[in-house]
Amino acid sequence: MELTKSDVAEFQRLYKQKFNKELDYQTAYSKLSKLVLMMKTVYQPITKEQLDELVLRDKRKEDAEELAKLLYDMYKEKKQG
Repeated sequence: MELTKSDVAEFQRLYKQKFNKELDYQTAYSKLSKLVLMMKTVYQPITKEQLDELVLRDKRKEDAEELAKLLYDMYKEKKQG
């Protein structure tokens, strides 16, 4: 991705707004380039199927936690009673 002067100017504006510090063009260009590279490296979009699998996995985890709590509560009642 090629950064435009407009991209850098917007980054300078946002940086000033967030950190109350002005950046010269070269510093802003360098920081923005590194940020874009990091985002390209870290961010990976997922498919609808992958999202559905993650949701299902979370649901299974919730169900397992509820079951573990129920079993623990039953164990405590049996031990006390």
